Amino acid sequence: MNVLLIILVGGLIGFLASRWLWGKSEGKRGRVPNLRFKLRKKTVAMHHWPIALILAVGWVMKFGFDGIFGVLVGSALQGLTYRDKFKFWS
Repeated sequence: MNVLLIILVGGLIGFLASRWLWGKSEGKRGRVPNLRFKLRKKTVAMHHWPIALILAVGWVMKFGFDGIFGVLVGSALQGLTYRDKFKFWS
């Protein structure tokens, strides 16, 4: 199968799985709660999109382009659809 098609299918799977796991929009609780912790007087939010993006870059460097890369990129793209995508602390 063509590598591009495998990446696209993986991306679609990653996008839909992330939407199912973390919710359709910000403020709505998904099946997996967001990771938040206190750091001094601030609350730090760990979003799934930068984690998926870092893993995707590492995956490509180690294994090359394939379906797992597509899943990770799809997950990162889904996380970028939220309005609070760049809000890491409050």
